[in-house]
Amino acid sequence: MIAATTIAAAQMTNHSVQVFWGVFLFVVYVLLCGLVGRAAARRGHSDLGWGAISFFLTPIVGGIAVSLLRPTVRAQIAAGVLVRCPRCREAIRPAAVVCRFCGAEFEDEEDEASPHRYRARPFG
Repeated sequence: MIAATTIAAAQMTNHSVQVFWGVFLFVVYVLLCGLVGRAAARRGHSDLGWGAISFFLTPIVGGIAVSLLRPTVRAQIAAGVLVRCPRCREAIRPAAVVCRFCGAEFEDEEDEASPHRYRARPFG
């Protein structure tokens, strides 16, 4: 009777250890998927969408895919890599002299009160 109780207790302990490690590994897996989603959000993409993709395709595959993504135009504008043309609102480089979309020419402004670094000169 004592041996049967000891075996049952050992099996119960073994089962609880397996459940603990299973839950622990699942939590780590979900956290890694969240990190992949966060990396995608820094590039201007959907964090929830890329987190779900990495959940179904493993965080390693999701991480590789996110590392190959290019930042969106909105993220590049927020980082200051691109600016909006004041005339056509297309994304252009800050050092541009002429907008490649509408042909507007730009000159540096000395006025600090203006929200735009460049202003369009009228055609003529």
